[in-house]
Amino acid sequence: MKKSKFSATQVAAILKEFDNGKSVEDISREHSVSRATFYKWRQRYGGMEASELKRVKELEEENARLKRMYANLAMELDVAKYIIEKVLKPCMKQDILVDIKRKRPKDISKACRLLKMNRSSLTYQSVKDDKYLEEQLLQLGKDHPREGFWKCYFRLRNQGDKTNHKRMHRVYRNLGLSLRRKAKKRLPQRVKGSGSAVPFYTYLEY
Repeated sequence: MKKSKFSATQVAAILKEFDNGKSVEDISREHSVSRATFYKWRQRYGGMEASELKRVKELEEENARLKRMYANLAMELDVAKYIIEKVLKPCMKQDILVDIKRKRPKDISKACRLLKMNRSSLTYQSVKDDKYLEEQLLQLGKDHPREGFWKCYFRLRNQGDKTNHKRMHRVYRNLGLSLRRKAKKRLPQRVKGSGSAVPFYTYLEY
């Protein structure tokens, strides 16, 4: 909101002049105020005393400041939501909720809404039992140390195990059974010779 160059006392005095019989043309010419501005003042502040008008203008300025503040906060909140949805993984959100619950327990509900996480996830205890699968994979690792994940997976599938491959791969990685990728052998770079031809008879000597 653009701040007026006229104070509340001045605006009230100008309106008082009109009430006392002075024409709008004379007021506009004397105070360098456009007719549109004068009628806007009269519509908004007509019949008010200087103290009342001053209070109204202060409230309008405060209202404009709060609107700007709200717009800035709304924009920052939109950016924060975009970052949360696109960047943070569920495990990272879980860690944030645990930290907030410990440091600021009163704000946990707001944090769950912002992160779009269920509050029950803080008390959830996993019921997964991977002990049997770990034993099978460890035994395969001992029996076939040169084989990778997929060969172990198909061996267990052929034995009748119906475990999902994603779950099996998670257990396989947690056990540290992943094979190191073999590095590609690089041949030494060929250096171009001087261009002189080697006589044919030198090869015949060998």
